Amino acid sequence: MENIHDKLFQSVFSDPVEASSFLQHYRPEKVVADLDWSTLKPVDKKYFTEIFGESESDLLLEVNRKGTGELNFLYLLFEHQSTADKWMAFRLLKYSCRILDLSFKMRPGQEKLPPILAIVFYQGKHGWGAELQMLELFEKSSIPDEFLPSQSYILVDQTGYTGEDFVGETKARITQALLWAKHHGQIEKVLEYIGDILLELKQAGGLDYLQLFTHYILETHDITVEEIIEKTQSKQGEFVMTGAERYRAEGEARGKAEGKAEGEVLGKLKTILGFLRQNIDWSVITAATGMSREEYEKLAAEMLERV
Repeated sequence: MENIHDKLFQSVFSDPVEASSFLQHYRPEKVVADLDWSTLKPVDKKYFTEIFGESESDLLLEVNRKGTGELNFLYLLFEHQSTADKWMAFRLLKYSCRILDLSFKMRPGQEKLPPILAIVFYQGKHGWGAELQMLELFEKSSIPDEFLPSQSYILVDQTGYTGEDFVGETKARITQALLWAKHHGQIEKVLEYIGDILLELKQAGGLDYLQLFTHYILETHDITVEEIIEKTQSKQGEFVMTGAERYRAEGEARGKAEGKAEGEVLGKLKTILGFLRQNIDWSVITAATGMSREEYEKLAAEMLERV
């Protein structure tokens, strides 16, 4: 599954409750006390895709300040590479400028720029080590710092974490543990850790998330459903099995749908080929099949590549 790590991250941390529980732990206490966390929500998708495209490793949230209702942005970046990015502060400066551009579209009459706090979430195999302030990336010169662009960020480096270190609500803790296991290859240890947490998820009616977590484990590790049940101490075997069955059923349905769609395309290509053998004009072919000459040639080439 393409970008499965990003999808897991996005699915869980787009939930305001899960995001709030995670972010409040890592933000400065003064900032936590200043914001109305009940107003936390993801930025509207239509705005987000305008600046970040379909990226799923970025999460942009908005939250109001207590009393004044002033807008603040929280930008959470999931850096799932195994090593640190030396130029992260520079990347974040560019992203911040895009977010500020976006703020004018969200609030056309704004007279001040909304504050942005950037947080980088990292679980690689090696400690981060990269500079947290952009000013440290410049060559030494006589130009005072106040004349240089500046960007800093909060780093959540979970490289050396153990199960007890993960914070937040139920789904946030499970997600952190599963993403960490993918980097560090300790899925058995993590499954034992999340055994009790899965019970919390069951009691909260989190079957859809259980399906998501089961899906992720099966896609990223060489493990069976039975082994998952065993490693979670068999405490919620039926619950895990239900999620796995739904995962398998969806996979089978998806496969059937894709097979049916491909069969329909092949049938249409054969029909067009028959028309072409009879020297029928393309305008007639398009009217009969709904496929243009360019579409036919592209699909025919794709089918040939699979042979």
